[in-house]
Amino acid sequence: MRIYLAPLEGVTVSLYRNHYEKLYGNIDKYFAPFISPAEKCPLTPRDRKELLPENNSGLYLVPQILCNNSQHFNECVDELGTLGYKEFNLNLGCPSGTVCAKKKGSGFLTIPDSLKTFLDEIYDHAAKTNIEISLKTRLGYTDPDEFYDRNSSVGWVDKNGNKYKDWKAVVRTWARFRKESGNGVDSKSRQRNTQQGVLVPGATPIKHGTVI
Repeated sequence: MRIYLAPLEGVTVSLYRNHYEKLYGNIDKYFAPFISPAEKCPLTPRDRKELLPENNSGLYLVPQILCNNSQHFNECVDELGTLGYKEFNLNLGCPSGTVCAKKKGSGFLTIPDSLKTFLDEIYDHAAKTNIEISLKTRLGYTDPDEFYDRNSSVGWVDKNGNKYKDWKAVVRTWARFRKESGNGVDSKSRQRNTQQGVLVPGATPIKHGTVI
C-alpha cells in the first residue's frame, strides 16, 4: 500500500511537510498545495521558495498545478524541471466558486472539449520532456457521467499504461476505495450503482485516467 499526503492550501506547506516527515514519516509522496501559473509568470517567488529542494529535503514532493492554459502549464513544469521535478499533478477537483468561475479546478470539467485539447497538449509535452502528470479530479461537476467522458478522453489507461477493458473497472476501483476509506456505500448500493452506471460525486485522485 502506498500512502500519499494530500494538499491543503495554507496548511500542508513546507514547514508542515518537514515536521510531519520528522515526527511520523512513512509517506510515499507529498502533494504540494496548488500553484497557479500565469502569462509570463510560470512561478512566483513565493511558490519557488515553497518548492525549493533544500526546503523539502528528504521528501518525494509532487507540485500541484491549477491551470486551464496548456502553454502556461507547460512553461510551469519546464520551470519546475530546473529544480529537479519530474512528476506533476493537475488540479481538476477544486470546487471553490472563484476558481470554477475562471473554468479552473472542477470548473474545467464543464468545458470537456477544451479540457480534452488541454490534456492532449500537456501530455504531448510530457512525452517529449519525459515527465509524469497525474490528475486530481471529481467524478463530474454536476453530472457524474462526466467521469466517463473524462476517462475516455485520456484513453482508459491504468497507472502502468495498460488500457481498461471497460469503464466499470474504474467504478469498481472507485467504490472499493470509498468503502475502505469509510466514505463509501454499502455493497448492494455499489452493485446497483455500477449496473446502472451511476456514480456518487466526490473528489478522486486520478493518474493517467486511473483511480489510485
